[in-house]
Amino acid sequence: MINSRLVVLTTSAFCALAWVPLAGTANAAVVLACDETGTVTWDGQGIGASPAKVHWTDKIKFGNCTGTAVDQGQPTPVSETDDGTETASCGGETTDNTSKGTITWSDGSTSEVGAEGRAKNKDDGSRPGVFPTRIRTGNYQGKTATDVNAVTPAPGQKCPGMTSAALAGTFTITD
Repeated sequence: MINSRLVVLTTSAFCALAWVPLAGTANAAVVLACDETGTVTWDGQGIGASPAKVHWTDKIKFGNCTGTAVDQGQPTPVSETDDGTETASCGGETTDNTSKGTITWSDGSTSEVGAEGRAKNKDDGSRPGVFPTRIRTGNYQGKTATDVNAVTPAPGQKCPGMTSAALAGTFTITD
């Protein structure tokens, strides 16, 4: 025998949930998406075998930008420099990554940005790191970008002791 109250309750709950919009950026429109390449350096002994807090800097160049911002002739990023810290090790997850930086745009202006994120290990290039980046000033102020990149050790570098690497990935701003 089917419990009719359970059927009505289940059906009602399903119908109610069907009208609830999903949160997140899954349906967000891409305002701007660019390829990025660059370098990152870690201070001192670099990245070690055990997790430790390390200071880092990077320099990034952008290209091949697409999206509604490009279609509308809005500025696109040209370069970015960042300064930050993270807790990292050769084989473990990178955590507590925070940074502040500056993006230079195609119109010559700059924006201050800040990021936080986590990444997979840096030893074998399988990172990829995903870093939500908040644009604090200037073009696209208040928007959040997603910086996704992979790290490949520079020639002659290996972990532990890696102090420099190449970055490659994407930078995306969504509405």
